[in-house]
Amino acid sequence: MSEMSLSMMSGLKGADADGFDQAFALLTTYEPLRWQRRLYRALIGGFIPEALDLPTGLGKTSVMAIWLIARAHGATVPRRLVYVVDRRAVVDQATEVAEAVRKNLPQCTDLQSRLGLEKRKLPISTLRGQYVDNREWLEDPGAPAIVVGTVDMIGSRLLFCGYGVSSKMRPYHAGLLGADTLVVLDLIATHHGFGRPVIGTSGCDDAPPSVVDGRARDVALRFAASNALGALGTRMVGSTTTRC
Repeated sequence: MSEMSLSMMSGLKGADADGFDQAFALLTTYEPLRWQRRLYRALIGGFIPEALDLPTGLGKTSVMAIWLIARAHGATVPRRLVYVVDRRAVVDQATEVAEAVRKNLPQCTDLQSRLGLEKRKLPISTLRGQYVDNREWLEDPGAPAIVVGTVDMIGSRLLFCGYGVSSKMRPYHAGLLGADTLVVLDLIATHHGFGRPVIGTSGCDDAPPSVVDGRARDVALRFAASNALGALGTRMVGSTTTRC
């Protein structure tokens, strides 16, 4: 797919804006902002942006709800979302957002049915130090799931050396995180050591993954979608406002 900005995707046909607004409000208890509607339309259109450049306080963690709604409506997005942050306190805050979405999901019976979650709850797991992994994300590889974790906990698992993970389970963890997974890096400036060498994100198409792009420090969220074959090199298909 040729590179496209998120604003170029805002006119896509087929995105049920009214249906999205209602579902988003039920899941988050907030009315969606324009950038959230545009991101939904982009996902529905098969376009995963490379990055979102957003001011603080505009609801970056709502990406979880947007991804879930888009997947329920047939978007070709990965079945797992991994939200990566650099501090334990922020991990806990993001986990609370994910749990609120799960708590409100029964109000959206159509979404539940489309996601195959009528008889089970949405798996949500937190991976950070001094916190026991509930292993919900491991129970059914075919189910949609949200994982919130720190850079070291997610990165070590992708490198087959997860902290506290047995040698027999390390390939399982790496496989689930490295295949059919949308990795969302919150505040990319703090993740260069993880984003570039581990999952291959790059601010410029012609820049090698090992090169740190200083301009990326202004980007609030960066996306990386691992492919179904488990390759950690990810496809980057565009950006919102921060460009090379």
